[in-house]
Amino acid sequence: MSFPRGPFDLPARVPAVRSSSNAPSAPVAAGSADQGADMEALDRLLGSAELAEWARPLLRAWASSHGTEAARGICSALLTPEGAPHVPAYLRAGAPEPRWLARFLTDPAIDFAVQREWLARGFLRDDPPWLTHLVEREQAQIARSFLLTGNIADYAYDPHAGYRPGLDALVDRLRRVKECVLIFGLSQGLRLATADEGVRDRLPKQLRDWVDRGFFDLRQPALAGQICTLFDTLRRWLLEETDFPGGVAIIFENVHLLISANGADLERNFLIDSLLSWSTTPRLFHKPHCLVLMAEALEDVSNDLRARGAKMEQIQIERPSHPDVRLKFLLPLLQPQAQMVETRVARLREGLELEGYPGDWIQQMRHLAHDTAGLTLMGIEDIIQDASGVHGSRIHSRDVMAAKRERLQQESEGLLEIIPPRRTLKDLGGYPALKQRLAEVIQALLHAADPLVKSTIPMGMLFLGPPGTGKTVAAEAIAGESGISMAKLGDFRGMYVGQSERNLSRLLALIASLHPVIVFMDELDQSEGSRGEGGDSGVSKRVFSRLLQFMSDTTHRGEILWVGASNRPDLIDAAMKRAGRFDLTLPFLLPDQESRADIFRLVLTARLHQAGADQVENALAEEDYLVLAEATAGFSGAEIEAILGEVLRRAAGKRSLGQAVRIDRAAVQEVLSVYVPPQVRDQYARMEDLALREVSFLDLLPKELKGRRLELSSGAAPEPLG
Repeated sequence: MSFPRGPFDLPARVPAVRSSSNAPSAPVAAGSADQGADMEALDRLLGSAELAEWARPLLRAWASSHGTEAARGICSALLTPEGAPHVPAYLRAGAPEPRWLARFLTDPAIDFAVQREWLARGFLRDDPPWLTHLVEREQAQIARSFLLTGNIADYAYDPHAGYRPGLDALVDRLRRVKECVLIFGLSQGLRLATADEGVRDRLPKQLRDWVDRGFFDLRQPALAGQICTLFDTLRRWLLEETDFPGGVAIIFENVHLLISANGADLERNFLIDSLLSWSTTPRLFHKPHCLVLMAEALEDVSNDLRARGAKMEQIQIERPSHPDVRLKFLLPLLQPQAQMVETRVARLREGLELEGYPGDWIQQMRHLAHDTAGLTLMGIEDIIQDASGVHGSRIHSRDVMAAKRERLQQESEGLLEIIPPRRTLKDLGGYPALKQRLAEVIQALLHAADPLVKSTIPMGMLFLGPPGTGKTVAAEAIAGESGISMAKLGDFRGMYVGQSERNLSRLLALIASLHPVIVFMDELDQSEGSRGEGGDSGVSKRVFSRLLQFMSDTTHRGEILWVGASNRPDLIDAAMKRAGRFDLTLPFLLPDQESRADIFRLVLTARLHQAGADQVENALAEEDYLVLAEATAGFSGAEIEAILGEVLRRAAGKRSLGQAVRIDRAAVQEVLSVYVPPQVRDQYARMEDLALREVSFLDLLPKELKGRRLELSSGAAPEPLG
């Protein structure tokens, strides 16, 4: 099967950074006619009454100095698809000039190519989306109470400062629409987000005392009582407040540390009731005040606050899942002259030299944005920070990938392992028809920019068959051939209340941010593939349902490929196996004679390569491989590999110092004569039957197995395994 080439930005070393529906468009070459259309669209934008006066000369200067691609990028960011102006909040009339952005895009000390890339990618649109959504909903009086969850501790883009902690960006945005912004945290008490003493003086005395103190009195034993007193003071003040007609915003940091998801103590119930009354009382709703609660995981927040009746709008802050989101952060981050003073890397005096990435600086940056998939912006900064301290402002692509694997495994608490793609289809011995089908899937993944090709990519693939038949090797080969990251999913079910839900939420967020990614679920029948036993208050069913919903989300097609492996498909829940989750089932059966000969060659060649040509002499002829294959009927590929490992061990023990090890047929037959097959092998035939029953398309099977598959579908089910 052949596929048309897609519009790739990157060389063939890695798959292209593919576009998505919410990602900025990549720059496209334009002719004079297109250039005229771009400038006409820009003129239409500059004539918008919504645009601030100071923004007009700024946009025109950017467009004229950086060419057609920049003009097109500006238009893509600030015009709707129909061509109507869609002006971001920071460029609207009455908004202060975004000094950081204006300087970043005009300073001659900044790399001109970086400025052009920023404009051409359409990075001028409102960002971050979660903050824009919150402010617009609040200003439209659609919602007054918000619950922010997810990636709350990361950096957020701010055109006035570059990148800064998300909480600081939230506070500054609210300060532009509210007269007073208060922040409450367990360790820092109540803070007033202003340097204006006039605002402080307008607060009631009780709140001024809280703000001036800045922390709780730990000498008093009743900390919970102090918090309840503060909540009651805030509630009464908001109901009666008249000194701030422009409104008050109160932000509660880490609300899950104040109010646990579970429990029934009186203080906890009081705090929940206070927050609910603020969000549901009509008298408060009609006042220009807003409440923002922040928690990392939705599952950590009390169900009472999450319920529909709580009237709290839930906003999920996503991890930076698209390469363009990470590229937008990296471009100024690695330009010391950009002066993003609220980031740690802002202290770098020199730029960072990228090694192991092809192309010019911008192409290298695109590769780096691709390779940092899965990381938060602060996680990316950590890698840069470490590299600048250890390697002298240099970083290699392999260091990026190694650091990413370590960080994601730590962040997921070991539940998600990032596996470096070392295998290819050449490492899978035998199975010619199966490898051909896998090659077609790999080609489709590489050309997923084509909508028709993307529609042919399975949501998931199920690899079924006895142990040791190459299921894991095949999964790694898909990653190795496509250049797509591979993540191995661990057992996320926990023993504590709420732990399973929190673990799964964290894993799904990581997986979504890693895309494109291949998620490998080994021994699917033992954990993720079942609903679990009863007696856990329905936790297993809820977790299983959440996983099924995520797996069947068709927006992930071509971005997240699920690969499940099992030798007991009869134990996998039917809902997990259905089309739409695992569209393609491939049988990994015991290798036939030809495949066994191929496995002997492949494994021995690989072992000899590892040992060195001067250390081992391969004395096996083609006839020997055929004889050994005939002698190992019923063996799995893993057993053949174990046999050859023992052959090499014995040969190495007999050699004289400095002499090469000689491997011949007699050496292999000697080991075969004392080898005792594993006891589980007597169940292999039934495992093969179970795998064959799941195969839907007969052309995936060799001719000799098609009849066996038809017999299984028309006859009784295979005898259950013990």
